[in-house]
Amino acid sequence: MAVAPANVQKNAGLIESLRMGTRAEDLFKEAAERAGARILLTASSDQDRTEHWDYLVQFPDYPKARKVDVKAMKSLERGSAPQDEWVCLELHGTAAASQGWLFGGHSDMIAFQSSVGFTLVHRRKLVQLLPPLVVREFVPRSSLALYKIYSRKGYEEVTWIRFADLFRLGVVFKSLLLVDGLG
Repeated sequence: MAVAPANVQKNAGLIESLRMGTRAEDLFKEAAERAGARILLTASSDQDRTEHWDYLVQFPDYPKARKVDVKAMKSLERGSAPQDEWVCLELHGTAAASQGWLFGGHSDMIAFQSSVGFTLVHRRKLVQLLPPLVVREFVPRSSLALYKIYSRKGYEEVTWIRFADLFRLGVVFKSLLLVDGLG
């Protein structure tokens, strides 16, 4: 079996990642609307890329609309299946001037996908409570960045924390289930 050149594999991985992100956004929209939320606005591609939010959402019982950035489940290592035990946090973006979606995003909430739905967290609270969890130690592979930092493409820095940490830190706003009757 022939192996595709590295640049073709990289592009295929990027295309698959974009497809998974778009699918997660669609699922979030369905789950939010099923829970009685109203999608007031969908971000433009420029807003998505530079301001890091996908939807302006009005949740029931909350008077203020909130900007939400949807994050698909990710695999710990390229080529492995997406999982929901760990969440990937972007500490620095892919461009030199980009602070990334966690520190530089304009969203109020991050919606992390899991196998059963989405967990919405307060982005600013997560920024405040994250530092004690992550050791400023750089590792050579993403799968080793569990509470450590992996840098790729020269600028982008990511870390992984357990999904359960979101609850332990008290940053969860609400959960949205994908299937009716589970909540």
